[in-house]
Amino acid sequence: MKTKHKLLSIILLHFSTISYAELTVDFSLIIQPVFNDYKDEANFGVPENIIPKPYKKSSQVLEISSKFKGLSFLGNIKHDYAEDQDSETDENINEIYYDFNLAGLEWSLGKKIISYGVGYGSRPLDIFATKSQQSTDQTSPYGIKQIGIDYFKDLSNISLVVANPHQEKTDRGEDLQSTALRYFNSFESFDMQALIAYNDENKTQAGAGLVYILTDAMSVHSSFLHRKNIYKQIHNGLILNTEYPYQNKLYEDSTKWLAGGNWMMADKHNLIFEYWFDDLALSTDQWSDLFNNVTQQQALLMSPVPAEVVYNNLAWSAKALDTEHLMQKNLYLRYEYSPLDIKIQNALLYAPDDAGFIWTTSFEKDLQSFKIYGGVRHFGGDEKSVYYKLPIKNQLFMTATINF
Repeated sequence: MKTKHKLLSIILLHFSTISYAELTVDFSLIIQPVFNDYKDEANFGVPENIIPKPYKKSSQVLEISSKFKGLSFLGNIKHDYAEDQDSETDENINEIYYDFNLAGLEWSLGKKIISYGVGYGSRPLDIFATKSQQSTDQTSPYGIKQIGIDYFKDLSNISLVVANPHQEKTDRGEDLQSTALRYFNSFESFDMQALIAYNDENKTQAGAGLVYILTDAMSVHSSFLHRKNIYKQIHNGLILNTEYPYQNKLYEDSTKWLAGGNWMMADKHNLIFEYWFDDLALSTDQWSDLFNNVTQQQALLMSPVPAEVVYNNLAWSAKALDTEHLMQKNLYLRYEYSPLDIKIQNALLYAPDDAGFIWTTSFEKDLQSFKIYGGVRHFGGDEKSVYYKLPIKNQLFMTATINF
């Protein structure tokens, strides 16, 4: 287990030091089965003993949340199952933080979920969180260790966050020490925010977001983020490698932006439309170079080169598809219809550069203490497109949530 017995110990300590009359505790049981239909050429033809292709997967998650005055806690016990693989059980802490007022300011200490984003398919300003378009996971996200200070006046807010303050400034990765300053204000017909942040990897990050209500039925939203530095994992271009072939390559003056809207039509119809650009994803030329490399690697299967060597290199090439940032340019359309308290959604994620797409049809039903969400997903498009190259062809998914 990642944090063996840690979750249980924190809960017991939390309960033993407080008055039960002021304590709230909630439990949610989340069951998420997934059934996958793989393409014949999944993972560039790499055998399942190198890259598994589980037809059936599921996760059972018990989420535990509690509040006592300014102390908040959210954690889970998660059991993951994948066909023909060993099951795993982990205890995780999503959030544990303490809020208090001091000198006219609101302070927050501990691990906390922080989201600045504006958007449905992508959120450029979410510098402390990422979103994968391939995932159907409905469990709570994980927070960051932080010290936060907020100043509120009317409908405006200024917030300062120091993320991972315990880390050395030279550390890289998810626990990178970062400082972010955000200004938010809400007006009669629009909300706006501005953000500036710094860490040793990206250097300066600056952006802004806007939500504007045009009419009772129509709103538009946009956000923009500029990063001084970003690092991409770029393949070295060699056909055969004896060690991991990806290298961190520095790119300067990166941008990520989104523009979209929400049209609430009559009779419970709703249309969401967005277009975004993400510089952190590989460009069309970079994907083309990688796929040309794959073609040459596959040709070596007919040569005297040992098949194991070729398949290991193909597996490394397939690693490029395992990321939240796949295509730089994306169009997102989502149509919602809500008859009889059931929300039905049809969503299209389309990449105009190579004509690949992800289509999702889903439904959602909320019955107070019970909620069910499920649907089907298809990965398709041009056979040379990135979304088509993803290993899964069709996917059936469901999430059942029981609150008690």
